[in-house]
Amino acid sequence: MQYHALPRERQQLGTTPMHPNNISAFANQRNRSPSTRRSLTRLGQWVVSALLSIGLLGLGACSSTASRHNDALARSYGYHSEPRHSGRFLHQLYFYRITPISKELHVYIEGDGVAWLNRHTIAPDPTSHDPLMLQLMHQDNKASLYLGRPCYGLTVRDPKCSPHYWTFGRYAPEIIDSMASVLTTVIEQHRVERLRFFGHSGGGTLAVLLARRFPQTRSVVTIAANLDTDAWAQHHHFSPLSRSLNPAREPPVPADILQWHLAGGRDRNIPPDMLRNAVDKTPTSLVCTLQTFGHHCCWEKIWTQVLQEIQVDQPSCDRLEHALTDQ
Repeated sequence: MQYHALPRERQQLGTTPMHPNNISAFANQRNRSPSTRRSLTRLGQWVVSALLSIGLLGLGACSSTASRHNDALARSYGYHSEPRHSGRFLHQLYFYRITPISKELHVYIEGDGVAWLNRHTIAPDPTSHDPLMLQLMHQDNKASLYLGRPCYGLTVRDPKCSPHYWTFGRYAPEIIDSMASVLTTVIEQHRVERLRFFGHSGGGTLAVLLARRFPQTRSVVTIAANLDTDAWAQHHHFSPLSRSLNPAREPPVPADILQWHLAGGRDRNIPPDMLRNAVDKTPTSLVCTLQTFGHHCCWEKIWTQVLQEIQVDQPSCDRLEHALTDQ
């Protein structure tokens, strides 16, 4: 079976097509009740995930180019690489500037990568070929952790993994539990007192879902984050992520945690209005739109300023714009 790489613009979308095309059409026939439609849609997604899992079991060995590239990039930055098991999933961690006692820890979470190669073909390895958060962490002068997602990077061949965990179940409860478990061990080991989460795209989704679990959390900063997965799926005419948690339907992040959500004016995957609508009912959230930025471009230009802003806990959209124009 051959796979063809998609254009870079398509890869950045991290999309979830309706697969096969007639799942929703079949479920939504007029003569079916709403409950029957929902049941058929869920059944169709489950069958698709199961079939894809069976078909892709042998493909991991030929799909690790991105994983090896990212690991080499991390090592070139001087990151310390360490695999850790939560008891359910294996995680690849990268540490930067961390000491035995690190009172403040910055946690970086990568986006969804390439879940599908096209509308009919699931990716055998969802790992991003251009890991934004791995690169941004190198600008950070604080103790930092790149918290690897299950089934991404060097862990894609973990026996517990299946395509379910980078398609419909990419934000499943067991994914959140596993990431929280691994992070808890790091917090205890390094006596962390303050946490700051950073996430791009689906990594921002996970950052918000994780932030509320830790009393040490001081802030969560997202870049082009999917904070309402139902609205996102509806906007793009995708099947819903029915096996995932949706931040918009979860309990709100505590008011004492600073939320700063960054949007790109040219982002077609997570348009700024979608992001604003998702956090509209959270008065402690600040949304900044960088008009010339996209879903992936050009966040490295302002990251140093972002890191400075969160240290005073009073981020400013104007100062971000000024930092950009001063370059």
